[in-house]
Amino acid sequence: MNVLMIIKSLNLPSYGGIQSHVWELSQKLIEKGHHVTILTSRSLGKGIQKRMESGRSIIELPKAPLYRLPVGANLLDESHFNDVVKAWVRKHHEAFDVIHLHGRSGLWIPWRLPHLAPKCIWTVHGLTAQEWVYNGSQSSGTLHAKWSHWLEKLAAQRVGHVIAVSVDISHEVIRFLGCDPSRISVVPNGIIQRGYVAKRSDTLIGYAGRLVTLKGIMLLPDLLQRLDPSCKLVLIGKGPAKDKLIRAFKRQDLEDRVIWIGQIPQQQVVEWLMKISVLVAPSYYEPQGRVVLEAMSVGCPVVAGNTGGLSEMITHGVNGLLCPPGDAESLYQAVKDLTTNSEDARRIGLAGWRSSRERYGWESIVNDTVNLYESTQNQFASLQSQSV
Repeated sequence: MNVLMIIKSLNLPSYGGIQSHVWELSQKLIEKGHHVTILTSRSLGKGIQKRMESGRSIIELPKAPLYRLPVGANLLDESHFNDVVKAWVRKHHEAFDVIHLHGRSGLWIPWRLPHLAPKCIWTVHGLTAQEWVYNGSQSSGTLHAKWSHWLEKLAAQRVGHVIAVSVDISHEVIRFLGCDPSRISVVPNGIIQRGYVAKRSDTLIGYAGRLVTLKGIMLLPDLLQRLDPSCKLVLIGKGPAKDKLIRAFKRQDLEDRVIWIGQIPQQQVVEWLMKISVLVAPSYYEPQGRVVLEAMSVGCPVVAGNTGGLSEMITHGVNGLLCPPGDAESLYQAVKDLTTNSEDARRIGLAGWRSSRERYGWESIVNDTVNLYESTQNQFASLQSQSV
């Protein structure tokens, strides 16, 4: 089967989240004998670039300089990418059996090329409008959320099938996008299976992910201040809320207890997850939470917000600890318990490692995905024959 995957950003090797999902899913498809082409964007430059990367055909479309604008850059950048994707797919779609859209990437196909929409599968990794509730209310961002919501709603009603990365997201797609439940399947992110790591630092806790408000990062300064002074916080990632977070740490005289790592390759993220005693993921909104799976895959205990896909992955007190989103006291007590009770931390970390292997192994996930590809391919072929 020839599969086209569309994702706007593929920043190798510093990928994460959706990018990790696309990369690892494509690898598993290749191992099963399928051909994968990834359509993405590139840095400023002329022309379309094509290359092979670990068995994948990577096609990079030129990026417009719009992303440098101080206002509305995200909306303009996404619009430009979707427009050039639409033009490319119009010319080359016959080479592919199925087109797999990820996030908001490629959503102009159901809008501008509706005859190709039934050939598409769309994986929903989160809804823009729901994220924006926690990330801000600037006019440019509000416009972006409304525009994206309209495109998402159109896609949900036109594509051949919708994949939700969690049960919670499937409910949101039905509720907010009006999608027929029979056209949605829940297929979570998979995770590479790794060995359990028991020996860890007693004084390092960690956060890994985007530095944005919806991730609950503004709870971290107060958390660190209340923990034992020997504890340090490892911060992995980048994002628009970094400066605000820096000021908060400075106000509380915590600069010396924060280890800023920034955005790093995924393997280095995993190496940090093998060292820290607890991963803190206090999100307000989380469709699934891949970094939590990464932590569980090496036996790192997790304290997470009781929301969305996090509450589906974690059974409180068994393979992780859950806190009400925004509840600073519950967050502190949970992290304190795991950093002061090594036996509980070991038990929870081991249970998390086991559940990551049992429920999120790539073998079953890629098989479910291929089954949806084949079903979508057959439905599209049937529609084509009826129109002749």
